[in-house]
Amino acid sequence: MTSSPVSQPPAIVLIFHGSRRPAARQEAQALAERLAARVNAPAVAVAFLENTSPSIAEALAALAAAGHRSIRAIPLFSLTGRHIEEDVPAAVAAFRQDHPTVAIVLETHLAASPWFVDALAGCLARDPSL
Repeated sequence: MTSSPVSQPPAIVLIFHGSRRPAARQEAQALAERLAARVNAPAVAVAFLENTSPSIAEALAALAAAGHRSIRAIPLFSLTGRHIEEDVPAAVAAFRQDHPTVAIVLETHLAASPWFVDALAGCLARDPSL
């Protein structure tokens, strides 16, 4: 009897807009660390569309270089706009073209996610002052 290899869950990259403020990058990294402690993922990384690094391409390439062959890219943008419709998908598509052996799923942005309202309602239920 042969055993099949255990598949590893995908790595996660959280995609933020980006800011010139160093505190914003630190906040994004802290969020990634808190998420990493709560999910079954071999890595949780951050990426920024503009104004700071790592870029989307850099973060995805770093995960691929670390051996991750499956990645979930999660854009943490609140609403649909040019970045969600064009810029983020273009960056992910360029990565796919350059890294055909890495499976990448581009998730939907926050407000379009079916769980977003549930998460927001949960926050409000825990802390009515929000």
